[in-house]
Amino acid sequence: MNTWLVGLSVDVDGTEMMVYYLISATDLAQAEAGVLEMGRTWWPS
Repeated sequence: MNTWLVGLSVDVDGTEMMVYYLISATDLAQAEAGVLEMGRTWWPS
């Protein structure tokens, strides 16, 4: 496992912000997939 810093832009009700996560994953693709899945449950589309 590696620790990855993943950042993405999030738009919530017209307000755009950058969010960053420290994720433990075997590779960057897995870390990004995990963050995207978590984002779907934390913020409305």
